[in-house]
Amino acid sequence: MERDSIIYKFRRKLQIAAYCILPNEIMSKFYYRIVLHKKLNLVDPKTFNEKLQWYKLYYCPNNPLIIQCTDKYLVREYIKIKGMGKLLFSNLYT
Repeated sequence: MERDSIIYKFRRKLQIAAYCILPNEIMSKFYYRIVLHKKLNLVDPKTFNEKLQWYKLYYCPNNPLIIQCTDKYLVREYIKIKGMGKLLFSNLYT
């Protein structure tokens, strides 16, 4: 589907509205069902994909280190604090 088609634009607007209205758990279950054709079990995850979804929903949003390391500028500060600043290419972001 081309990105400039009317159908694509309408579908994207619906996706954005759904993300604003529905909780993350429901959206994850919905997309898991669409992509993998299976029901997502977040209560007792068995497969690697289920465990990744659980990790993404319940662990990552509450861990300040993960949040810091997803930012490309804040992760550089973290690396410098840990004494590994010599591994950074300083001319890339200056």
